Amino acid sequence: MKYDVAIIGGGLAGIVSALKLKEFGYSPLVIDASLPQAEGSIGGFVKFSGAKFSLPPAGLGLLDVAGSEKELYTAISEVETFFELDLSSSFESHDVNKEMDSLRKYQSVVLEKEEINTLVNHLDGMLKSKNIPVVQGECVEIKNDRELFDVKIRSDDGDVVESAKTIFFAGGRRNNSLIKSLGVKATKGKGIDVGVRVEFFSLEDLKKLRSLGPDAKIIKDRCRTFCLNSPGEVYYYDYNGVSIPGGVVASCNVERANFGILLRLDAKAEVLNRIVSYYHDIQPCLIENGVTVESGFLGRAEPLLKELYGKSSVSKLKDFADFLMSKGLVDWSKPHIIHMPLIDWHWDTFSVKGSFKTSISDVYCLGDVSGHARGLLQAAVSGVLASREFKNGRS
Repeated sequence: MKYDVAIIGGGLAGIVSALKLKEFGYSPLVIDASLPQAEGSIGGFVKFSGAKFSLPPAGLGLLDVAGSEKELYTAISEVETFFELDLSSSFESHDVNKEMDSLRKYQSVVLEKEEINTLVNHLDGMLKSKNIPVVQGECVEIKNDRELFDVKIRSDDGDVVESAKTIFFAGGRRNNSLIKSLGVKATKGKGIDVGVRVEFFSLEDLKKLRSLGPDAKIIKDRCRTFCLNSPGEVYYYDYNGVSIPGGVVASCNVERANFGILLRLDAKAEVLNRIVSYYHDIQPCLIENGVTVESGFLGRAEPLLKELYGKSSVSKLKDFADFLMSKGLVDWSKPHIIHMPLIDWHWDTFSVKGSFKTSISDVYCLGDVSGHARGLLQAAVSGVLASREFKNGRS
C-alpha cells in the first residue's frame, strides 16, 4: 500500500502527527522501534520518563514555526484534547524578571506511572479507532525514486518495505544516520550545552528551587538550571559511547531530587570531540556512580570537568552555582552527587528555519531532532504544527 506520509517514530511527535494527518484526510503510517525501557510500547520516552509537560515559556523556539503566540497556544490546546489532559490552568505561565537575570517560572503537568500508562493506552486506542496502521520494527533504509520513498522495516518477522510520498522523521535523537543517508543536511542548531546533573539525597535540599515551579528555570548569562525532578531518579543513556546522565520524575516514595546546571557553548563539533576524546580516560566508577561531594559545588569532579569542558567553562559553571546559593535556592554545604558529563543539544538537527521541512523535498523532521525546541509537550506540539504545514503545502 502507498501512504501519503510514513512517520518514523512512535513517540508523541509521531503519534500526534498521525492523528492530525488523519483528521486532515491523509493516510499516515507509523513505524516504531520501541525504546528498550518502554517494553514494546508506543509512546517513546514518555513511557518511562515520569512524564512532565511544561508550558511556555518552555519551548518558545516553536514560535517561529507556529507563526504567533496565539497559534502556539492553539496547537497546545489541540494536544490537550488528544491527550485528554487539563493544561488550561497552566496557561498563566510567564517570564518574571527579578534580581536574577531571568526567572522562567512556568507550570508543568506531571503524570504518575499509572497516569502515563493510561495516556499511552488512550493514544494507542485512538490510533486503532482511526485505523492508523502502526508497524513495529526498525526502519533500516529509505530509498527515494523521485516519486515515492521506499522504507525498509526490519522486525522479528522479517523485512518489509512500505512506500510513501512524504517522510516525517520523528525518531528523536536516535538513528540520525538514517535521515542523513537521504542527503538531508544538518543545521547549525542552538550550539551545545555542557554541565552536570546534581543529585541531592533529600527533597528538602531542593525545596527552595522547587517552590518556584515544578520545572522552573533560572537563567544568567549563558548558564541555566535544567530539568528539575523532585522527587527524581538519575538514569544514563548512550551517545556515541558516552554515558549521559538524564533525570526523570520518580514516584512519590523516592526521597532524592536532581537537576541540571548547563552552560551554552558554540562550536558544537569541537566541544563534542573534546568530551569524547577525554571521556574514556575517566575511571568508569566515577561515571557509573557519580562523584559524591560532602561540601562545596564540584569537589573531586572539578579537575575531571576541566579536562572535559575546559577551565573557562568550569569557571562559568561555578560562578552560576555560587549565584544560585547567593539567592538561597541551593545550599552547596549539603551532601550531593555530581553526575557527568551532562550535555544537551548534542544531537544533529535538521529542520530549516521557521519550518519543519528539511533540505530535501518532502522530508520533514519533528520533535527534538527538528532543532526548534525540546521536551515532551513540545514534541507533541510539533506533530500538530508539522501536519498543518504539510496540509498547507498541499492546498
